[in-house]
Amino acid sequence: MDGIAAERLGLKGVVSEKDFLALCEGRNPQTGSRLTQRLNTVRSEQGKLTANRRIFHDFTISPPKSVSIVALIGDERVLELHHRAVRQAMTELEGLAATRVRKSGQQGSRVTGNVVAACFRHDTSRELDPHLHTHCVVFNATFDPVEGRWKALQTEGMYRAQKFAENLYYHELSKGLRALGYEIENNARDFEIKNVPASVTARFSKRHEQIAAEAQRLAAEGYHGDLGELRTRIAHKHRRRKMKNSTADELRSYWRKQLGPEERHALENLCQGSQHQAQMADVRAVLSWADEHLFERRSVVNDYELMAAALARGRGQDFDLANLRQAIADRGCVRYKDDAHKLASLELLRCEVEIVNTARDCRNCFFAFDREYEPDPSLSAEQAQAARRIMASHDFITLFRGDAGTGKSHTLKEIARGNAATGCPVIVLTPQRQQAQDLQDDGLPAQTLAHVLATRQFPPYAVVILDEAGQVGGKDLRELIRLLQPKRGRLILSGDTRQHGAVAASDALRAIEKHSFPRVAVLRTIRRQDPQFARSSEEKRFIKQYRAAVKEAAQGKIAQSYDRLEKLGCVRELPDEPRRAAIAGEYLTAFCSDFTSAAVCVNYRT
Repeated sequence: MDGIAAERLGLKGVVSEKDFLALCEGRNPQTGSRLTQRLNTVRSEQGKLTANRRIFHDFTISPPKSVSIVALIGDERVLELHHRAVRQAMTELEGLAATRVRKSGQQGSRVTGNVVAACFRHDTSRELDPHLHTHCVVFNATFDPVEGRWKALQTEGMYRAQKFAENLYYHELSKGLRALGYEIENNARDFEIKNVPASVTARFSKRHEQIAAEAQRLAAEGYHGDLGELRTRIAHKHRRRKMKNSTADELRSYWRKQLGPEERHALENLCQGSQHQAQMADVRAVLSWADEHLFERRSVVNDYELMAAALARGRGQDFDLANLRQAIADRGCVRYKDDAHKLASLELLRCEVEIVNTARDCRNCFFAFDREYEPDPSLSAEQAQAARRIMASHDFITLFRGDAGTGKSHTLKEIARGNAATGCPVIVLTPQRQQAQDLQDDGLPAQTLAHVLATRQFPPYAVVILDEAGQVGGKDLRELIRLLQPKRGRLILSGDTRQHGAVAASDALRAIEKHSFPRVAVLRTIRRQDPQFARSSEEKRFIKQYRAAVKEAAQGKIAQSYDRLEKLGCVRELPDEPRRAAIAGEYLTAFCSDFTSAAVCVNYRT
């Protein structure tokens, strides 16, 4: 038995059948008393008996196929490396064990950091190929030290950190293999032992080939579901019964007989027994790569996500978790009070603070864009009011929020016209090229934000209108602000944080809205989907429902909006392969629409 909670029960060492079954029933093996509220009773469900509680969770850890082959056919030292790496991975997952808290009106969870686990090492696949793997059976019980009692285990945090545990296992295993004298080849997913013949790996992967062949057959017969899910179902349903007493010791001679002379020679000469130290690691450089990889798109990450990326990057090099955790502490990331695993980048926080302070401190620092402005008669009353509010702004940063279909682009065109009439240079920007093209089609001379940040040239007193500003990350917005301020320019941010989040890290527009207390011009009336322009009663009903879906999306009711769109037939759901082809086709169609030469599109497609 393993785990801190197992020690509390006085369980350690080899797992006995009696203790295992008692834990399955939810009882203390020593006293027979119940551990949690529910015991392992059963209920009838659709004519079948099923347990009325979760009995245990199975975390299965296995090495790459080449490691299984080397460990089970040639070098039993690798088995001990596997065992140690499994223990390290499960120890980290145990630290994330939790239980639900339902006292005094609370609806949260509490980390307990202890589990009762039984680990079983298996050496073969169902096709009797070498397949080293360990089933770590974690029972549905944990001790809550705050309430002083045993409770049901909550594994959400453990499952979220599985990639971290997996990468830690691979890292420690590959470190040990290198110390034994093996050479390692890392790949995108894991690693392999160098020079293990590909023919050997293929020969001892019969189960994988069976699953792939069955999935391919069903796909050819017209299956259009998720192929990954199909392979999982095949793996569970189309499998032979496990053969008892088929251990590696009994099968080793059988496996060796399947090897040719060259294959046998290659396996025997993988390692000459010359042990050497793992490659010295620059832990800071490894962590910097992981930091840039994760914080490029997100402002907040979990520490185990950061460690998982760093372990994958530096796999097999000479460092351990203690070195990595110290490097994270030295990096100065900010940890959340309510969740110690959440990390925020100090650089991104400083970026957001600078943006918010600029928006707040530069209010009422300018003359109005045009105190005499009168909106064009083509604007609705709501659009005219929003335009007047913007043109009367005295702030460096002015916000304009418009729900989808409210005529925001038409209003922006009028705002650009009004500013141009005062003699100020007007520059219209968007985060994406297609958005710029759409605004150009509407009569606005737009360009991408990336282009102007690359050229870094703004005329004095420029009025910059940034559309879809909610998609712009903090670093880009800060750079734009820094370029505009010395030129005495001004910034109008148009966008809706409820519709789009920033692509890059840091949702800068949301930070401005929340912390700088801006005055915002708003459009709420949806004008694009107008039932009065319908050509039939059926089309009118469709437009009304579609308009309701757009309104729900604008209000942040995403699930309701998608449900309504699905009922209207507007949602197209495809299996993996057709979906990839459809997405690629639509992307190419949009890409090629920007070219005047059809030959360019044909050449690009080929």
